[in-house]
Amino acid sequence: MGKKLVTKKITILGMTCGHCALKIEEALKKTEGVKSVNVSYQQGNARITYDESLLSFEKIKKEIKKLDYLVAETKQEKTKGPQLLVIFIVLLGGYVLLNHFGIFEFFNFFPEAKEGMSLITLFVVGLLTSVHCVGMCGGINLSQCLVTENSSSNEKLKSNLLYNVGRVISYTVLGGLVGLLGSVVSINGVARGAVALFAGVFMIIMGLNMLNVFPALKRLSVFMPKSWNTTLKKKNNSPFYIGLLNGLMP
Repeated sequence: MGKKLVTKKITILGMTCGHCALKIEEALKKTEGVKSVNVSYQQGNARITYDESLLSFEKIKKEIKKLDYLVAETKQEKTKGPQLLVIFIVLLGGYVLLNHFGIFEFFNFFPEAKEGMSLITLFVVGLLTSVHCVGMCGGINLSQCLVTENSSSNEKLKSNLLYNVGRVISYTVLGGLVGLLGSVVSINGVARGAVALFAGVFMIIMGLNMLNVFPALKRLSVFMPKSWNTTLKKKNNSPFYIGLLNGLMP
């Protein structure tokens, strides 16, 4: 039986980041009958060329569903105004409530690192202010350190060490460079406010993208090129390089 190549463009629901698109793409490339595939997180779709004599479209949908994503039967409906209004009211209400009971004052408990502090004090400050890392970096840490169920204790220990050594090197070098820059260039209050505003807007955009509220905002997403991911996976010490890249996270 000869080849019967078919190319289809499908809409995929449930992608929340660039890695989602990469995961789907890699899984489909391993599926027998798939000749080429390109998944775009920004556009929320995939372009797949496959041999219809070896693979059915239903099988492709099942492979995507195994990864906890869905193929839209029709074009995804636009988010309705009332739904956006409800999300806004809930977020605003939550903020007012937390602010009223002084929950945000809790964060003032954590001390700030200042010039002249002893190394022991800086170490304690680092421990107290690293609580947020559990949520921010916990998933990345687990993905690099757990390896697989069949991995030996030495392999797991090696992955942990490589990842954390890379992370410490990255933060130390970048921290030193920023400190050096700060000793030469003075940043006024307006510039600091602009940086804080930019960071806040960036985080809001990331949150809206994860909720899929404004699909058009996905075009503003920034993530690692696919070629980098492929290169890192081929390297034996990839946890070390992932640790180095940790310092570049916003």
